[in-house]
Amino acid sequence: MKTLVLTSLLGLLIFLPSAAADTIRLEGSNQFGTSRETLDSLIIRSIVIDNRDIYDTREKAYDHFFYKAANKLHYRTRKPVIERELLFKVGDRFSEDLMAETARNLRNRLSIYDAWMEVSVGADGVHITVVTVDQWSFASGVNIKREGNETSYRLSVDEDNLLGNNQRLSVDYILGSDDGDYLTSSFADSRILGRPYRLAWLYSGNKAGRVNQIVLGHPYYNLSQVYMFDMAVGFNSGRRDQYDDTLKIAESQYEGEFVSTAFAVRMGSYRKKVRIGTSYKYRFERISDRRLLPGRTDITFPTDSVYHQVGLDLRGSAVSFIKLQRIDGFGYTEDFTLGTTASAGISRAFRPGLTSHLFDILEFRFGQGLYAGESLIMLIGSNRHWYKSGRVLRQLTSFTAQYYGRMFPFLTLALNGQYLSDWNRDGSERLVVGGSSGVRGIDKFYQTGNRRALLNIEGRFFPGIDILSAIIGAAAFTDIGRAWKAGESIDFDDPVISAGAGLRLYLQRFLKDKVLRFDFAYSERNRWEISVGTDQYFRVNKSSFQLTNL
Repeated sequence: MKTLVLTSLLGLLIFLPSAAADTIRLEGSNQFGTSRETLDSLIIRSIVIDNRDIYDTREKAYDHFFYKAANKLHYRTRKPVIERELLFKVGDRFSEDLMAETARNLRNRLSIYDAWMEVSVGADGVHITVVTVDQWSFASGVNIKREGNETSYRLSVDEDNLLGNNQRLSVDYILGSDDGDYLTSSFADSRILGRPYRLAWLYSGNKAGRVNQIVLGHPYYNLSQVYMFDMAVGFNSGRRDQYDDTLKIAESQYEGEFVSTAFAVRMGSYRKKVRIGTSYKYRFERISDRRLLPGRTDITFPTDSVYHQVGLDLRGSAVSFIKLQRIDGFGYTEDFTLGTTASAGISRAFRPGLTSHLFDILEFRFGQGLYAGESLIMLIGSNRHWYKSGRVLRQLTSFTAQYYGRMFPFLTLALNGQYLSDWNRDGSERLVVGGSSGVRGIDKFYQTGNRRALLNIEGRFFPGIDILSAIIGAAAFTDIGRAWKAGESIDFDDPVISAGAGLRLYLQRFLKDKVLRFDFAYSERNRWEISVGTDQYFRVNKSSFQLTNL
């Protein structure tokens, strides 16, 4: 076991140079060739929207039937959809900050491959061309996912840019699930009828977790916006399983409904904010059909619950922004929010009629993102307590650290470490090592407990192989994990570990945040296993503190 760990680590560390290598950093102090002071004193005289097709077939590399057909079959993002995201208008004073923020918003909120501003300075002021390059937004077919000992198939029809309006519609049918086949569907519109309001609907027929919910809100669309609100209502039902390592020991059914609202205001400078928010939740849940493994009497099942919960939170942030490449993606612009954030919140749950309270929740959270020495580092930590009359009912603690270093133009070293503790007074164990819980090639419920430690080490190779817009990459990895129970001695001499290598296939300008992943993992327990997905095994943007929401 130790030999396998050392061999895998050495296979990655030999690529580390003695000094940090150069990293592609797209964002400079000024990208327009004129001093910032001069630009910021000028008036915007014209704005032109240049919404480009997926491929520029005037270039020799794309002068091919395949690329021309893709352009013809694709609905290009409409100019009014792009215009409503602009944070400036003709007659405004030029602001390089707003140019950069607009470009980030376009890249992250629209179904496009890239966006930038082309600025020219004339005698009468500034003339701006907003350039966007579309990506292919329709996906249909069969997707295969395998993690641990489970394989599922998904028949999908997904459109991320419906008729060029930046509306998302998906209908998926999942086969091969342990709970039977089921349908999922969703729709999302980030600006209802062009107005700054968001609408989303989600349905899942999964027997283990049925959901039917609708969300309406006014989220933060830019850094200068003062207030936001959000409302959601839904119904859910399903089954909760309890495991003791690989053995299923109990299950119960649940059904319920929920309503939630949130409102927040923020103040401060452009990059430094203080936000005060309040929230209300109503939840009803009924538990039924409790089943226990014969011979087990030490299981505590959830109970019926109905309560109102009100909360108050305070958040602060000081942020900056950076653009990099070849972190999670293959060559396209990836936006990262850096800086420091912290939040504290308190809420109280009341019985129906608001006559007495059930429990209180106290939560703290922090995030730190920095780019130093050619390295991207993200740190996220949180602690949440459920308590009543000074007695702790549940305590959830989480800490995640991620490191990304672009060692060479063809190699990014990615590390993901996590510690999670979920202590519950009823003794339940919710944490799992195996399956999609951090260690590739291990059965889904191989190890359970109420504490878990994980370390993922991955070398991501970008050799620049491009075949008909399909970019081929590779990875070498080691995954190490351990789950343990309260009162159990911690023995890190025998962790759950797997190592291996895999292929990455990225379809250029085709749903840019998706990567086809094929990993072959070896462990002493399962020998060789295949792990298949449509994403990197872990991603920085999916786990980082969403700083701009502050």
